[in-house]
Amino acid sequence: MPLWVKVSNDAVVQCWDTPPPAGEDGWRDAIEVRPPVVQYREQYGSHHFDLTKTPVEIVWPVEAVSIEDRKADMLTYAEFLSKKGEPGTAEADFDPVAAQALYITRVAAIEAAQTHDDLDAVP
Repeated sequence: MPLWVKVSNDAVVQCWDTPPPAGEDGWRDAIEVRPPVVQYREQYGSHHFDLTKTPVEIVWPVEAVSIEDRKADMLTYAEFLSKKGEPGTAEADFDPVAAQALYITRVAAIEAAQTHDDLDAVP
C-alpha cells in the first residue's frame, strides 16, 4: 500500500495512505518495514520513522511476548470459550457442562506452563 509522510522540522507530522494535495511541500513517499514475527511469541513494538531513507521507512521493531503476557491472554480467551463455545459451535450445540470441564483443563495447563512450547500444547 502506498504511503506518504509530511515532514516538518525533521519530524513526521502526518502519515497518509491517500495521495497528498498536489503542490503541497514537505510530503515524501514512505514504506512500512515489518519483519516477520513468530505467531504468539513475538509482536510489533512502537514504530519509528527513518527519515534518512528514500522512501522514508516506517520501521516496526519486533519484541518478544513474555510467557506471563501470553498466559494472561490465553486465560481470558479460555474464559470466553467456556461461555460461548468453541469457534464454529452453533448456539444450539453449546454444552455448558463440557465447556466448563474443558475450561478447567485449559486453566490448569496454562497455569502450569513454563515455556511457549508448553503453551502451544494447551488444548
